[in-house]
Amino acid sequence: VNLSIDHVREKLGPQEPQRKEEFDSILANVKGEISRLNRLVGEFLSFGRPMRLHPQECAVDVLLREVGALVDHKARDQGIALAVEAEPGLPRVIADPELLKTCFLNLMINGLDAMPEGGRLTASVRRETSAGGAALRVEVTDSGRGMSEEEVRDAFEPYFSTKDTGLGIGLALTRKIVSDHGGTMQLSSVPGRGTTAALLLPLRTTTALASC
Repeated sequence: VNLSIDHVREKLGPQEPQRKEEFDSILANVKGEISRLNRLVGEFLSFGRPMRLHPQECAVDVLLREVGALVDHKARDQGIALAVEAEPGLPRVIADPELLKTCFLNLMINGLDAMPEGGRLTASVRRETSAGGAALRVEVTDSGRGMSEEEVRDAFEPYFSTKDTGLGIGLALTRKIVSDHGGTMQLSSVPGRGTTAALLLPLRTTTALASC
């Protein structure tokens, strides 16, 4: 697939500068996603073992916006209003940016799939202080069909899914990634009104990943 993309870029790229810039940007996103998925397949094959983190300093709000850009076309095709919101001045964290993008993408795709006839999807990040210390709170909220208490309880079980497609490991993998970053994940849902997935990434522990 990568070779085919390179061929398309070389042979079929537009000559007009503005269109060429957009064309190259889209293909770069595709190649980036192929690389991320290639790594994800490897991680899935060793699902029961600790993830191999590649930590670096990253801005969670930037990652969230990048994932929002990836799903924007799908959202518009479904008549879904997509909003990505970030509190100003958020601190950077030491984390694995590609794995965090996997988490955010899983949650946004789940939200879009819950709203086949349109709705609203909001992804946000803000700083939060609680008894556990300072953290970044990432929330993805949809206005879809919602989930029953039983579905929420079983949602993190591998191979559980309320959809006809997919393997049902998205939420289980997302929680594992967040846990390996020292964080936690919660789901809250109201049938007929929508679902919110919340990730807490503790600022007090993320720097420890730098030595992984």
